Amino acid sequence: MSRMLFIVVIMFSLICFLTPQAANAQTVKEALFAEAERTMAAAKNARTELLAPKNHGKAYEHYVKAEKKFEKGEGIEDIRRELEQTVKYLKLALEATRLAEVTLTATIQAREDAEKASAPTYSAKKWADAEKKFAEAATKLENGDVKDARKKGDEAVAQYREAELNAIKSYLFGETRKLQKSADDRDVEKLAPKSFQRSVALLQQAEDALEKDRYDTDRPRVIAIERSDARELE
Repeated sequence: MSRMLFIVVIMFSLICFLTPQAANAQTVKEALFAEAERTMAAAKNARTELLAPKNHGKAYEHYVKAEKKFEKGEGIEDIRRELEQTVKYLKLALEATRLAEVTLTATIQAREDAEKASAPTYSAKKWADAEKKFAEAATKLENGDVKDARKKGDEAVAQYREAELNAIKSYLFGETRKLQKSADDRDVEKLAPKSFQRSVALLQQAEDALEKDRYDTDRPRVIAIERSDARELE
């Protein structure tokens, strides 16, 4: 019994000894990392990861180094230097972001439109290509190459618009295309050629209407539904 009591006392003593140390370490970290954390929050709100990837990436590298050094118990000055570099690059990223918002306005708008159309889901490949091109444009701008940045930005706009259109088509016509494939597999064209050709023509009309105005989805949607009804009647 006395042995068990001794073990409990030792464990309780260790907990009482270690907890203040852990609490103190957390307090020190909060104070040490405070400015970097505030600047990172501002950078996140400004979307520096998207609009200033080069400087954002450098800032993140220094922040990770600072965290690792703190965890290893390395010198405060070394950690502080890493955090100073973090803040430095984040501030550069924030400046670059303000320039990007002016220089790459059309690209940013095209990206937002594509994202609203769920392009990352329905047109993943085109979206990824556009994102890569946008990153290139933003990096060019960070390097002071405004001309090439605009050129890359325009290329990204075209890719985002294509991704957006593909996503809208997938959303509007996905189920209809499944019906068409099912009809093809069952040789419906031979059994009901007129209905089949009419449904194909309706789908083409819907796609043409969408090509003319991708933001007026009501007419293409109605045509697509009519086309589906035509398939189901067979």
